[in-house]
Formats: sequence, structure tokens, C-alpha cells
Amino acid sequence: MNTRVLLAALGGAVSNFLVGWVVYGMLLMDYMKNNMTQYAGLMKEPPDLFIMFISGFFWAWTYAFIFNKWAGIKDFKSGMMAGIFITIPTCTIY
Repeated sequence: MNTRVLLAALGGAVSNFLVGWVVYGMLLMDYMKNNMTQYAGLMKEPPDLFIMFISGFFWAWTYAFIFNKWAGIKDFKSGMMAGIFITIPTCTIY
């Protein structure tokens, strides 16, 4: 396994975790609370942050692997732009 791919996946997982926390944990927190049906057992207390980080790591690793092997993207800027162009449309479908 290429060390650059693993480092890119780790960086992507950290950024995924932090951006998710800012967007869903801070910016949309009130909207989510007001517009979500509440029932017992919906929200896990405390949340499994480790599992959330690991899932973000595997998504980031998949992107990094595809970019490195098939797309030939080898630098930070191109990888970041490709990741943004793939991720943003899939987040706005909802």
C-alpha cells in the first residue's frame, strides 16, 4: 500500500469528520432538532464518534485509491478539487 494514499485517506478522514461536525453539529443543529421526528432510541448518547471517523476514513481511502490508481491524480490540489466535485453534488441530492 502506498504511504501517500494512506496519508491522503487520513487527511480526508480528519477533514470529513471536522466539516461534518461544523455543518451538522453546529450550523444545522437547530434545524435538525426542530424538523426531525423524535422518538426514544433515535439519538445515541454518547454518539459513536470512533465509528463515524472510521467510516469517513474508508470513504477517503476509496477516493485516494481511485485517484491514485485510475485517475492519475498525484498532487494535493487536484485531489482536493476532484474530491469536492464528487462530494458536493452527492450531498445536495437530499
